[in-house]
Amino acid sequence: MQSAREALCSLWKTVHSTVQLLQLLMNRYADRPTARLEEGVAAAREKGTAGADETAAGFAEWYRRFREEKAGYTNFGLMILTLSATDEQLRARMSDWYRRIFERLRGSPAGDSALIAVLAIEGLFYLRHFQLDVLDEVTEERILNTLASLCEAAREAPKAAPGD
Repeated sequence: MQSAREALCSLWKTVHSTVQLLQLLMNRYADRPTARLEEGVAAAREKGTAGADETAAGFAEWYRRFREEKAGYTNFGLMILTLSATDEQLRARMSDWYRRIFERLRGSPAGDSALIAVLAIEGLFYLRHFQLDVLDEVTEERILNTLASLCEAAREAPKAAPGD
């Protein structure tokens, strides 16, 4: 097994500046949300809970798994995102990822309700990331179920004709 010193020396042979290191870390971090969302969508399909919007349902399942993991290493992601906050180039991949998510949500049969659901779930993620998640799991489940119901109701609601 490689020692920490050897690993660091190897890293610095390929990465020659702090900016390059941050770019490498951000690129690796940016791959994670796509994989986790895909896993969440697959889990929602498997459970039969994909409902009115698979993206919103995928976010909900992703959050449930995140909550179950009780991960203590979320500070890494927060650190990377914080360091990239003032550097457009560093945050470009994450910005693109969110643009694609919001574009996908624009076409949702659940309309704006899917966007509202995803933004609310993002709020749950960030409360947990910052260790401010004071809601119990029962309350969080009620919230996730309410968001799913909101999406279903929006999908089922009659759509107004253009010009009405």
